[in-house]
Amino acid sequence: MKKFLFGSTALIVMFVGSALAADMPRKAPILKAPPAPVLYSWSGFYLGINGGGAWGRSRHDAFTPASTTGNFNISGGLGGGTAGWNWQTGQFVFGVEADVDGTDIRGSTPCPGAGFTCSTSNTWLATLRGRLGWAADRALIYGTAGFADGDIRQRAASIAVVNTGSATRAGWAAGGGLEYPFTNNWSGKLEYLHVHLDSFNCGVVCTGVAGQTVAVKFDVNMIRAGLNFKFDWGGPVVARY
Repeated sequence: MKKFLFGSTALIVMFVGSALAADMPRKAPILKAPPAPVLYSWSGFYLGINGGGAWGRSRHDAFTPASTTGNFNISGGLGGGTAGWNWQTGQFVFGVEADVDGTDIRGSTPCPGAGFTCSTSNTWLATLRGRLGWAADRALIYGTAGFADGDIRQRAASIAVVNTGSATRAGWAAGGGLEYPFTNNWSGKLEYLHVHLDSFNCGVVCTGVAGQTVAVKFDVNMIRAGLNFKFDWGGPVVARY
């Protein structure tokens, strides 16, 4: 009888203990914060190539006596090399970029003098520009502006006479573009630039008339595609925004 009572009491205690344990609140699981996303880093030095086309206007304005061709179209292709450096903080990307392109930009129109054709050509353009961009991870939208340099070649020709002159002129360039990396090192870009070079003032070698000067003006718009290789100094960065 004692054994029966002892066994029954033990079973009751075990049952009540199990029931109480089932009703006790359980600890909430510890939630770990997800890792910060790893984003593409635009910081670093890069080299690249570019190519595209240009179109714009030129004009030859002669003095004493005054005459002008009026604006006429110039256009052609271009291609060359690029070097630059970017520094990224948050989603802002600051940079500087330089490029030199060989060009074949040209156009012509009748000169004010009967029987002559006036033409303008350009064989190279260089720019040194600042860049400011907004990075959405692997896409960079940027604006750019700075210094431009290039040659302006003038020609006034008839069947029997050819007058030519050329000079290197400074100016400015401004525009914007979109750049996207295909890998951590290679990126492609599409860019628009407007380039203005200061007028080239040329005397008798351009006009064929002693004491007369002609001012040759040059403005073009450029669309270029580019391929850049970024040297992987910084690697990917952890997002902080």
